[in-house]
Amino acid sequence: METPKDINLKVMRISKPVLHERTPIFSEEDANDVSDKIASGLSSAYLMPNSVGDFYLGEPAHFLLSIQNMSEPAVQLTDVKVTVQTESRNAPRTINGDVEIGELAPNEIRTTQVKIDCRYPEEMNMLCAVEYASNGQAGNYRRKYLLPVRKPFDMSWQWKSLTKGAAMLNVIIMNKVIGRTVVFQTCALNNSAGDRKCAIKPLSAGDAKPIEAEAVFSRGFMVESADGNDFSTELLSLDLKWLPSNGQVGHIQYSQIKPKVDKKMKLELSIHNLDEQLFPPKCNEEFSFSVFLCNQTERVMEVEVLLESDESDSIKWNCVSKVDLGKLAPSARKTVSLSVIPLLKGFHTLPSIIVNERLLNQSYEFRDFYTVPVS
Repeated sequence: METPKDINLKVMRISKPVLHERTPIFSEEDANDVSDKIASGLSSAYLMPNSVGDFYLGEPAHFLLSIQNMSEPAVQLTDVKVTVQTESRNAPRTINGDVEIGELAPNEIRTTQVKIDCRYPEEMNMLCAVEYASNGQAGNYRRKYLLPVRKPFDMSWQWKSLTKGAAMLNVIIMNKVIGRTVVFQTCALNNSAGDRKCAIKPLSAGDAKPIEAEAVFSRGFMVESADGNDFSTELLSLDLKWLPSNGQVGHIQYSQIKPKVDKKMKLELSIHNLDEQLFPPKCNEEFSFSVFLCNQTERVMEVEVLLESDESDSIKWNCVSKVDLGKLAPSARKTVSLSVIPLLKGFHTLPSIIVNERLLNQSYEFRDFYTVPVS
């Protein structure tokens, strides 16, 4: 599309500048003869649709619109706007440019900045339109651009059921932003709207560090139902904010996250911290807690608890290795007091617990059933 005689419209994407030492930019009049020239001026390489980079979901895109009167008489500028539309969303979004409307003298230039929020991972149509009047005749000039919006991350949700109404979520995020590092400023798990709320405790926050392209960032959360019962209607959301190396702060919110619920076992085991016990436990110091065993069947069970130990365990039992609980009626619960000594800092699982049901000669093994953060 050729520029009309009256108006010249140029569109430039605004981003954090990047130094390219081996890529000189010559003024347009010098473009055909670059020998022995010194880089100078701004070439059309900075204008849409050339060299604008990639667009990513959750990151705003900023553009600078420049309108110049190319005719001899003054023209009346009546409207400047940008319309954005995607294929799957029929209703377009209109962004009015913050530019002074009125007379535009010959060769006068006016600029305005617009911000477009990349809300969906699909191609956007951006239409820049200028309306004006010249010599009593209405005129308009439009330019259309296609902006493909990509997903910035690959998300992985790893749920681990701990006890009844308690689970641990590990969110793993791979940076798919091409050629850019990102720093996650916020990674927060929150309750969605609803009557049933969860108790959410973030784990391993750590310092904010730049994540290279194709590298992984992870964050863990402990999630417990409010009443200690199984998760039913609870819904969560993940609020994610990041700062990429191009300076555009990104924000995505993932909603409708439902805590994972495992199939109910015949014998339920749950861990309960003692009120007087410091949590999280410290390395090389005794950590005491209670284990609740509940019979989920409709028959009487006769059980004993065996504590397994392995040389490779990072946490060692510090109590007797066998406890006889006797008979356990349907829906009844018995408590076992146990203690361990963590040997290493970090996140470690408790050693295995095996519950033998003597009447039917069955064993229930609880391995990697509870993760302890050791400080």
